[in-house]
Amino acid sequence: MIVKLSALVSVIAVPHLMVQAPKLVNKWNEPIEILTAAAAIHSVVIFFVSMVPNWLAGSVRRIYGLRAN
Repeated sequence: MIVKLSALVSVIAVPHLMVQAPKLVNKWNEPIEILTAAAAIHSVVIFFVSMVPNWLAGSVRRIYGLRAN
């Protein structure tokens, strides 16, 4: 599931993030800090995107009285 969500996030957010990061590196000349921040942003986005389906599945299980297999 994480792999699928990573692919989804990579289509949506990563291209824009990875286009802007080198521009900032060229402007400020601090590659470690900027690329670390870009990686952290990517990790946070993937974390929250992966939590939504888990929350939704739990809600559906509670509403319909289903058990997890």
